[in-house]
Amino acid sequence: MITDVSMRDAVAELLGGPQPELSKTIRAALEGRQFGEIPVLGGDYFASECCIAINLDRTQPPDQTRYVLLTTAAYFEFLPFDLVVNHGIAEETVDCSEVEIGKMYEVVVTTCRGLYRFRRGDIVRVLSFHNLSLELKYVMRAPKATGEVFT
Repeated sequence: MITDVSMRDAVAELLGGPQPELSKTIRAALEGRQFGEIPVLGGDYFASECCIAINLDRTQPPDQTRYVLLTTAAYFEFLPFDLVVNHGIAEETVDCSEVEIGKMYEVVVTTCRGLYRFRRGDIVRVLSFHNLSLELKYVMRAPKATGEVFT
């Protein structure tokens, strides 16, 4: 279930309206009915270059997974994201100390040795702070073009 209203409206527009059969299929898979008693759980948040964040509670289903950013794994920056303003992603990054709780961002990673900087293509929402690290929730993949939204 998409809980963010603007995100839900954008996805509904792309899908051409409600699709109850597709929704039932996805819900059944996530509730474990297709896998017997094996639950579907959220894992940690990795890129091939580094670990980005760890799952706070592995017993939660994927839609409730919360991550804690591993600030020692790489240097992280965030591109502010808003579907209404600027049609998505801003041009200037902010660092961990400049993010705002409740806002969405695209993750930008610079590897430990500083040789590689890349946009992850993932949109996350900043939920809070866990000790001194950011607590994040994965929202969706970043649009590649104006008006393109993937969840």
